[in-house]
Amino acid sequence: MESLGFLPTVGLLALLAVAYNLSWPFFPFVRKSALDRYRRTVNGRPAWALVTGASDGIGKGLADELARRGFNVVIHGRNDVKLEGVRHDLAARHPGREFRIMVGDAVALGAGAPLWDVMLAPLENLNLRVLVNNVGGVPMVPVMRRLDESTVGEIADNVHMNALFPTLLSSILLPRLTGPAEPALIVNVGSLADVGPPLLSFYGGSKAYMNALSTSMAEELALDGVDVEVLGMRVGPVATRTELMQPRVFWPSAETMAQSILDRVGGKKTKQYETDLSNKEKQVTQERVHLDTCVKENAVPLTKWFHLMSSNSVYGSA
Repeated sequence: MESLGFLPTVGLLALLAVAYNLSWPFFPFVRKSALDRYRRTVNGRPAWALVTGASDGIGKGLADELARRGFNVVIHGRNDVKLEGVRHDLAARHPGREFRIMVGDAVALGAGAPLWDVMLAPLENLNLRVLVNNVGGVPMVPVMRRLDESTVGEIADNVHMNALFPTLLSSILLPRLTGPAEPALIVNVGSLADVGPPLLSFYGGSKAYMNALSTSMAEELALDGVDVEVLGMRVGPVATRTELMQPRVFWPSAETMAQSILDRVGGKKTKQYETDLSNKEKQVTQERVHLDTCVKENAVPLTKWFHLMSSNSVYGSA
């Protein structure tokens, strides 16, 4: 029987392993955000953040929270009058920060360079350190519908807004983000609809695309040794517009969601791997996969979400 004296030790180790496996998913939610590393610039120039779809909802909340945490902010939207109102409100709330507006229709902007040049003019000479691809949603009534109940134009416009526009914008701005010898951050705001729920086919599909884009961008930049963090944030419904969508435990306000998104910055998993980039010698680089999930308690279970959605409500922020 004395030979079995090691069993309590084995049991304790097994218990510790189980406890670790059960607790590690909660570590990102108690870890301090690393957002501040993108605000502290080497050259002394103030750090700027660009938030798309910032006229209301999560985008407006993100602009407000970024300003509170020390960034100057460029807010993007398609309505210049509405953007000026938001800029005025932000300037009043954060007198020590600077704000600019960037007007552009995420649906209309394609591959035409002149249109992009006009829209991006407000970014001239700015030290852009943070890009938040937030614009998106389902600006149609009813929101939930079968694929064949939408017109070709509605489908094309929605996929363009949710997937193509942030892809093109990221591609254009990457040289600005990677040029200085300073870290940068890209946040792609996605949706739990990326799992492929019924009646949200092309919207869910476009958000699944954004998840894949986030992962691919992170790995590409890591292969190049570029210090750019890419986060793909999967969020659920946010209380922004209708009486049905009032803040509650599993249905947060846009401000709460914005805070949670920025709190996740820096929660990446890293590991070393070998890769042959030049057919000469293997180089060791860092794999930085930043596909993250926003706070789980801020996301309503999908089945409940489907039942709560009204036929005349709009999900997301355009």
